[in-house]
Amino acid sequence: MEDNKLENGLKGDMDKNLEQGNGEKIDMETTQEQENGLKWERTPEQENQETNRISIDDITKEVVDASNSIENNNSTTRMEFFLKHIFVWNEINRHSKHSVGTFGTGYPFYSLKYNLEDGFSPIEEQIRYDNELLEQAKDQKDKEWTCAACLYKNAELMPDLKQICKPCPNMINELKPRKIINRLPDLDFWAICEDGKLEETSNEILKYMKIFNMDSSDNNPLRTIRDVREIADDLENHKVPNRYLPMDVHIIEKSKLKQLIKQVPEVLMETKKSNGSIAYLPIHPLSYRKNWQYDDTAYNFIFDYLFSFTVLSADKELVDLNRETKKKVANNFTNEELIDIIKSVASEGQRRRMNNERIMEVLNKKFDLWRGKQKKTDEVSFDKD
Repeated sequence: MEDNKLENGLKGDMDKNLEQGNGEKIDMETTQEQENGLKWERTPEQENQETNRISIDDITKEVVDASNSIENNNSTTRMEFFLKHIFVWNEINRHSKHSVGTFGTGYPFYSLKYNLEDGFSPIEEQIRYDNELLEQAKDQKDKEWTCAACLYKNAELMPDLKQICKPCPNMINELKPRKIINRLPDLDFWAICEDGKLEETSNEILKYMKIFNMDSSDNNPLRTIRDVREIADDLENHKVPNRYLPMDVHIIEKSKLKQLIKQVPEVLMETKKSNGSIAYLPIHPLSYRKNWQYDDTAYNFIFDYLFSFTVLSADKELVDLNRETKKKVANNFTNEELIDIIKSVASEGQRRRMNNERIMEVLNKKFDLWRGKQKKTDEVSFDKD
């Protein structure tokens, strides 16, 4: 998709920043200056509030208000902001020596039409899920959110939040940091790398992410909440934010992704024949939380592929394989059968999302396009090369 305003606004600064990573060593002093320039400048009153005086009522309302504000925003500015993430992610991977492609899954790919027409549409389940936090905090709202003081002092040193926060007895589970930041919108971006080059690719990608101040929500939850609140305010004022939503970043080797895509029709056919078994195809990527790691549980690629898998850039071999697979799947299953499969492997929350009329419209249109019933394609080229 061509977006001259977006490209012209980003390209100059991006090339200048990415030049830092083209040599053997990145100028980390310059990078640190960039990061310091974006850090929160706190007044004494704010610092006291952050470390000792954040109430449960304040933190939950701030998160819910920010998330609801973004979810209800259907402006062209929000779409431009979303495209900015994709453009920068593709550029990061274009400059990464061993990256051969990118794709997205999850939010908001499952609700976007093939040519991004009509922009965004509010998802009722996301708003319900956000507001559930207020209900969970109702009996606790006047109490202090003690996690703030802990995070302010220890966030930089903490490992993955699951290791420290999950067993902590000082806060009820529903109001622990990960449960709260899960209400905030984030983006799942994937990199496809050459076989045997996971370590090199992860190091390069993280280096470039630091340049652009892109991060996961785990690294500093307080900063994440602040950033998303400011993003919501900018979007309400029709301004493209100069920071980014939290990102869940994953890397998978090309041969593994090829094998997974090839297996999708086989797994679906076996499920159809067995009448009642669950379609399952595990994908277990290298993921960035606070560090690069393999999560405890694999994702189900069947769900991701049918529901939201969106190629953002790839070589001809992967593009052709993906088109062939989609056509094979769509010609062997009706739309209703594919939607039933998605529901059978989805979580309860994901199934509730599928009650949204827009999501069902997107899924049906997508499967029709896979089948070739219309001359249009469901693929949108986000690659600027």
